[in-house]
Amino acid sequence: KLEKIDFYYPNAYYVFIVRDGRDVACSYKSLNKKQIPHKYAPKLDNDVSEIAKKWSFHNIKVDSFLSKISSNNFVKIRYEDLVNKPEETLTNVLKMLGLSLETEQLNYFKRTRESIEPDIFFNWKEKLLKPLDVDNIGKYKNELTNQEIDTFNKIAYEVLKQNSYL
Repeated sequence: KLEKIDFYYPNAYYVFIVRDGRDVACSYKSLNKKQIPHKYAPKLDNDVSEIAKKWSFHNIKVDSFLSKISSNNFVKIRYEDLVNKPEETLTNVLKMLGLSLETEQLNYFKRTRESIEPDIFFNWKEKLLKPLDVDNIGKYKNELTNQEIDTFNKIAYEVLKQNSYL
């Protein structure tokens, strides 16, 4: 819980990345197709209605939490900005923390598997070894049915709108 973190670390700095929930739904569905038989594999919903409800719920919870702490203690960025303008976006985030961007941060994907995660996790974390992919933005337009998009939009309308996705 964020409140618990805030209690124990009152000067913590939070970086919240929001992503279009419809693209999140595509990622969930894609991971579910892999049927990874590992006890640590993510257990994700496959139903767009459930994904929309949980995506909305979690975004509302985070926004509620952020409204209660100092604006000096958090930054909210869009996944789409991070992918389209990684250097600019990371520079701005790091500047708020009194840090500067290092080349390695932009080249995170060039690390060895062993330095990132246990090998078994790459069944569902293979993108840690790949550069940011602009094709992950708006992929819902091609991967979800019109009915799924309409369902997600109806359930998550306010949160999508609040985050400029509608």
